[in-house]
Amino acid sequence: MAQRAEYTVGVAGCGKRTSYLVTCDNLQNCEAASPLTTARPVERLADELQPDAIKAAQQRGSRDLSCPDAAAAVRTQETVEEPQTTGWYSPPHRALYVVDVTGCGKRTSYLVDCETHATGCATGGVPKAKAAPTQLADKWQPQAIKAAQERATVDLQCPAATAEVTRSETVEEAQTTGWSEPPYRALYTVAIAGCEKAATYLVACNSKQKVCKAGSVAR
Repeated sequence: MAQRAEYTVGVAGCGKRTSYLVTCDNLQNCEAASPLTTARPVERLADELQPDAIKAAQQRGSRDLSCPDAAAAVRTQETVEEPQTTGWYSPPHRALYVVDVTGCGKRTSYLVDCETHATGCATGGVPKAKAAPTQLADKWQPQAIKAAQERATVDLQCPAATAEVTRSETVEEAQTTGWSEPPYRALYTVAIAGCEKAATYLVACNSKQKVCKAGSVAR
């Protein structure tokens, strides 16, 4: 006796996605029926909801900037792909935008969230990017220059010598335990010139010991 099984198969590509009902029998004969759903291209949803996003940002910006004539412009937009947790394809229904609003000599930006089934779009502040941490070598460079100048004052007999850092490097510590150990050492190559003399020093700084030492002249 022939036995049959049905499958829902999603197919995606070229910014589009659709699903088919596939029927197979125990003789390994399979037949794909017409598409169950045809999803809109991913890019199109953000384009369709963009006017609503601009309107929401412009209204919010007009209030915040006290400027009725404020103008809004989309900086970035993105369609949010929904997680597929069932055998049926769930098309996108949300889009996110970053919208800049300017007017009356002022400017602000909003993160705008729009949904196809919602009335209007929600606006919020744009998350600020985290500032890059200050490199240890940048922080200790003044002390490294001072150490090299003090060494050169003795070696060159020239109190007016000037210093130039030609190389700086934060030393990444080997992680030998389960805890992350942040860098605490930095190395510099410092060129000193003055009184018609010149020298180059290798300077090592240690933030734990709070000291910089100018070593032997680099060859």
